[in-house]
Amino acid sequence: MSIGAKWYAAFFAVLAIVLIILIVWASLEKHVLEIFKVMLAERWGIVTLIDLYGGFVVTATWICVLERRAWRAVPWLVAMFFLGNLATAIYVVFRAWRARSIRDIFIGAPQEPGR
Repeated sequence: MSIGAKWYAAFFAVLAIVLIILIVWASLEKHVLEIFKVMLAERWGIVTLIDLYGGFVVTATWICVLERRAWRAVPWLVAMFFLGNLATAIYVVFRAWRARSIRDIFIGAPQEPGR
């Protein structure tokens, strides 16, 4: 793992930890399904959810392009649609851990001919 990839792994690991703390903190006040009802009652809540899930579709497409195998991509996609950007941050940590460069994290390693 390159120094740059290590920094990305550390950054996204910290982001994941912060998200876990915030999710627990918010869950102590109200269940997430209660908040969906409140959000769906407001126009800005609807716009926010559409924006969020639109971003998930973009991220899901990126994951599918990088993984190239459905059995590797599908668990991440399911996790992302239930856990949100927590799953995305953890995915980036795993990619960074295996990467030889920052490019490998976000674009993927070049494929060998014949593969």
